[in-house]
Amino acid sequence: MWIKGDGNGIELAERYIGVNGAATTLYPTYVTWKDWHLAVAQLPAGMQFPLTISFVDFLAISPSTAYSGSLNVAGLQALYSPRPVTEPDYHAVPDNPKWLSHEEDSADFARHGSTLLAGDDAHLLASDPGSVSSNVMDSVAGRLPSLSPQARPDAAQFLGDMADDGKLADLRFAKSKMDALGVPERDIVGNHEITQGADAENGNYRTPSATPTTPTAWVRRG
Repeated sequence: MWIKGDGNGIELAERYIGVNGAATTLYPTYVTWKDWHLAVAQLPAGMQFPLTISFVDFLAISPSTAYSGSLNVAGLQALYSPRPVTEPDYHAVPDNPKWLSHEEDSADFARHGSTLLAGDDAHLLASDPGSVSSNVMDSVAGRLPSLSPQARPDAAQFLGDMADDGKLADLRFAKSKMDALGVPERDIVGNHEITQGADAENGNYRTPSATPTTPTAWVRRG
C-alpha cells in the first residue's frame, strides 16, 4: 500500500489469517520517509489461502520516547499473481454511434467539430498540494502540449466536485489546476463546490477568482 510518511520512524505491522485459522503478523518496514512511498510486504511461504487481513497498524514496540505525527495511507492491494500485466484489447460496443471511436495514438485522431476535455471529482484541497488528484492534474497539463495538434482540446468541461469543498482557498486552488491546462474551462457546481449545501451557490463559487469562466447555467450535480 502507499504511505505518506512524516519521517518519524514508526513501524508498519500487518496480520493475516489463513483459511486454516493460523495468524501471521508481519513487520515489513519502518516509516522513515516523507511524502508518498510504496510499502510492500512479502508473504512468507506456507500460508494457507485464501487469506483474510486481520489488521494493518502503525506502532512502536517499547519506545524510549513518545511518537506523534500523522500518516496517510492509500491503495491497499493484494498482488497475488506473478503473471505480467497486459493491456486488454479495446472492443467497441456494437451499438456505438459511428462518430464514436477509440484512438491510442493522438496522431490518428480525426477532428470533426470541437474537442472537449472532460473530468470531475478531483476533490482538491489547497492544504494538500501533493495529493494524487493534484499530481494527476499536473500530469494532464503536461501531456496536452505533446498531443498532435488535431487532438488537443478546444476547451475543458468539468462535471463538478473539482474542489473538495466550497471554501474560497480550495475553490481557488482547484481553479489554478484547471487554468494550468491552458484552454478555456468551465466547472459545473457539484455538491462539494457548495460544501454539501453549507455554502451558497451564489457565494464563494461565484467569485471570479474561484470559478473557471462564470457559468451561463447552474446545474447541480449530486
